[in-house]
Amino acid sequence: MKKRFTLHETKEYDMFNFLESNREINSSTVKKLVKSIKDKGLQVPIVVNDDRDIVDGQHRFIALRQLGYAVPYIVSHVWHNEDDTVVMQEAKDGVH
Repeated sequence: MKKRFTLHETKEYDMFNFLESNREINSSTVKKLVKSIKDKGLQVPIVVNDDRDIVDGQHRFIALRQLGYAVPYIVSHVWHNEDDTVVMQEAKDGVH
């Protein structure tokens, strides 16, 4: 049976892509994450699909890149397309 998720870590920032459906980057959020990651470390890895598109955690990714830290990431092999990203973002925002 094919694994649904795999965990990795890298400093190869250029291997990741942003989706058009990702939210706009909020510099205040990134600044807060930089401080938090410096103080406590990263608590949640980013999530990417098989194409290395960031489907969750673009603010965390940018904060890690700014700090020069390795990016822990989960590859979701069940994430099919941008529609899956939109559904998740709506769920996070409380849109039904």
